[in-house]
Amino acid sequence: MSRRLKTNSICIVLLLVCAVSAVAQTPTVPDRGRILIGPPRNREIPDATPPFTPDEARWWQDLQEAAKAVKNKRGGKKESQKFLDLLQVGQEKSYQPPVPDTRPFILSKAEPGYNEQARAYRINGGVTLTVVLRPDGFVGEVQIVKGLGYGLDERSAEAARRTIFLPAVKDRKFVSYTVAMEMYFSVY
Repeated sequence: MSRRLKTNSICIVLLLVCAVSAVAQTPTVPDRGRILIGPPRNREIPDATPPFTPDEARWWQDLQEAAKAVKNKRGGKKESQKFLDLLQVGQEKSYQPPVPDTRPFILSKAEPGYNEQARAYRINGGVTLTVVLRPDGFVGEVQIVKGLGYGLDERSAEAARRTIFLPAVKDRKFVSYTVAMEMYFSVY
């Protein structure tokens, strides 16, 4: 095995250990799934940086406020719809995000729920997914990398599709971004 591959493998194992210990310390509702997208981050959407038009600055400020509302209401329907509408307005008016290159900002993640079959068999574990976060603010392709079966893979994919996020930015344009997600299930 090459040195680079060994180093990457060690980094992945350390990230998984950190993620599992963080999840293990998080109180959850019994018989509910949990979702993890990398280490938790309390990042805020950055303020606009020049150059930008006055309309772009207003749009970006409205988008920031809508994003805060989504986070505060944990993905409430009304707040999420307002946020997605603002993203759509930006596309229609060809606004450019007035920020430097950045990864997507996950604002709200849906939790997958157990189904009766998985609960009856007391299935525990994680479902690993790759998820494409599209530039229009919607989730694209969801691919199951490691599943549990018993309908939990489908529940995880459905939950991933309900993720609310600000798309990644590259060269002042929203771009697609692929992220790895893990959904955890444990019956108490």
